[in-house]
Amino acid sequence: MPLPSAPRAVVIGAGSGLGRALCQELAQRGGRIVASDIDLADDGVGVRVLCPTFFQTNIVNAACVDGDPSLLDPARQSMAAAKLQAIAVARFALYGMARGDVYIVPHADGRWLWRLKRLHPAGFNRLGTKLLAWRAGRSGAA
Repeated sequence: MPLPSAPRAVVIGAGSGLGRALCQELAQRGGRIVASDIDLADDGVGVRVLCPTFFQTNIVNAACVDGDPSLLDPARQSMAAAKLQAIAVARFALYGMARGDVYIVPHADGRWLWRLKRLHPAGFNRLGTKLLAWRAGRSGAA
């Protein structure tokens, strides 16, 4: 079975043997790969988690919404009002990767939310539920 010109794959056991060979072949074909193994650090592969909050993208335009499309307006407004936009988020990501950070959280509000979640997970979940209900009430959704 021939592979597409730009394949996408999740490869478990990517550190050696068949998994490693598959990743190399997919990479040569311009593939997008999620590689997983017990330990890939010796090969210079690490895990980084980029956690931006809002910045201007086209993701909202691609969203599928049942009913009122104005439900996406709060997201559009948050994206437009963000102090850090895509270029700054990308620079922040590269800087965090160079420092070896696992969690890269470029926006100040995201860092506060991340700290709150780490310090008080149950409180964070209750707050999240209340914020979602409040936002739904403001947008007129029931």
